Amino acid sequence: LVGERFVTDPDLAREISDPDRPAVLLFPAPDAPDILRSPPAGPVTLVVVDGTWSQARKMVHRSPQLAALPRYAFCPPCASEYRIRREPREDFVSTIEALVHVLGALEDDPAGMATLLHPFRAMVDFQIARMTSEPAPRKRRKPSRPPAPPPSPPAALAGLPESLVCAEGEA
Repeated sequence: LVGERFVTDPDLAREISDPDRPAVLLFPAPDAPDILRSPPAGPVTLVVVDGTWSQARKMVHRSPQLAALPRYAFCPPCASEYRIRREPREDFVSTIEALVHVLGALEDDPAGMATLLHPFRAMVDFQIARMTSEPAPRKRRKPSRPPAPPPSPPAALAGLPESLVCAEGEA
């Protein structure tokens, strides 16, 4: 589900309400059991919040549906391989790395799940190579003249209702 705040989201409510697969939130908390050492018994619906740590913390805090879920955390077995950006703490990992470790424990197949990191590593290597081989981006300057007025809409749109909104953006 895409969003920043889940107060009474019917889609989330449907996803986390299956009694045969109780929902658990993968998110650190002082009293959260380590899901790698003590995985839940039976199948669960694993809820994972994706974003920067600051965004994820705000999302959980502002979303009663997420905050009410039982939490699990884990201590990663190895340091993060996400070398593009530093994690806030040494024991934090990216979302994909967390999923690989946790799904490996839940599915009892750590080696099989580890293969999911191959595209992740390739992406990290590619981005690092691009950062070192490409010149630094130019700084944006204020335009020296005001932007041109927007063009008139095409004739095909002229007779349509006023509630029609067309937006265009260019970099």
